[in-house]
Amino acid sequence: MKLVTPASREWLQQILIPAIDQALCAANNEYAQKRESKRLQPLCLHLMQSGWSEAELHRFVASGKRDVQYKWKILRSQLSPEDRQAIAITID
Repeated sequence: MKLVTPASREWLQQILIPAIDQALCAANNEYAQKRESKRLQPLCLHLMQSGWSEAELHRFVASGKRDVQYKWKILRSQLSPEDRQAIAITID
């Protein structure tokens, strides 16, 4: 997701993250059960530096793959070194 307008840290923490968590629970019963039992930690949101998504796609294409084959990895349990370096702010 790319923020078009700035959002406050409080709004992201108190409104957006819980809304994403609730939507995931509604869409996936296993996710809901794991969140309820604390087997899954609460979500955190990484706001990435400007240009990150373009660099991510460029790395994919540079590895010899076609850009139309790229699938964004929205939810991840582990970050690549490049992603970790591009994190501007983490909100949990």
